[in-house]
Amino acid sequence: MKRLAARAVALAGAVYVALCALFWFVQDGLFFHPDPRPLTDCRAPAGVEIVEYEGERALFTPSNGDGLLIFYHGNAGGACGWRFLGPNHVGPLGFDTLVVEFPGYAGDPRQPSGAAFADLIERTARWAARYDSVVVSGFSLGSGVASLHAAHAPPEAVLLFAPFRDFPELVRSKGGVFPRFLFRTDFDNSALLAESGAPTFIVYGTADAIIPAEMSLALAGDLGAQVAGITEVPGARHNDLIGAVDLEGVLRQTLATARQERQAE
Repeated sequence: MKRLAARAVALAGAVYVALCALFWFVQDGLFFHPDPRPLTDCRAPAGVEIVEYEGERALFTPSNGDGLLIFYHGNAGGACGWRFLGPNHVGPLGFDTLVVEFPGYAGDPRQPSGAAFADLIERTARWAARYDSVVVSGFSLGSGVASLHAAHAPPEAVLLFAPFRDFPELVRSKGGVFPRFLFRTDFDNSALLAESGAPTFIVYGTADAIIPAEMSLALAGDLGAQVAGITEVPGARHNDLIGAVDLEGVLRQTLATARQERQAE
């Protein structure tokens, strides 16, 4: 009996090791779901232009503003899905807008990966260095990219929609029980945002089944006084969040904080 139990344990261990090895090689394909439609096919409204910098692409909306809001989109979509963010919402509040496209998305031949995202935020930070005041924002997966950006080049403020606290924790909540060292993409939003020190605004929906409200609240709890504002949207699901929240109100509060931070420097 003991031998059978030992064999069963050994077999389970071998299967788990094999699954870990498979996970190492296929994780990028599991995590990322790019929209393949080329960014050049995006029917952007008047005033929005495609810009390229160091191999990266984004939708840029100039407004002769006194700062820049950088936005990182979610997983299954692309920059084009946020083409109205600048002209309809951010521009009228006095900031330019840069909606950044991800590596491997919208016709880009690269493979999305942690290393590719690190290169992306470095290049984006260099492009944005022309501005005196910068706000970094992100939705869902983009909250991790925004947090990485904030740690690399601390902005005046951070605005996150449906953020998670920790990427491996999010994967575990979907059934992926793998050790952290196997993750080639590892956004630890709590640690990254704490490193940035930037005032952080969090928006979450109470009915979000993809990134549960508990994860956004856990992130807020980790950051403590660094959280400058938290907005709960009752009944909002993941993809309903932006349409359900008072977007102008949240943006106005965030941009006002960014201007105050710049004046205090």
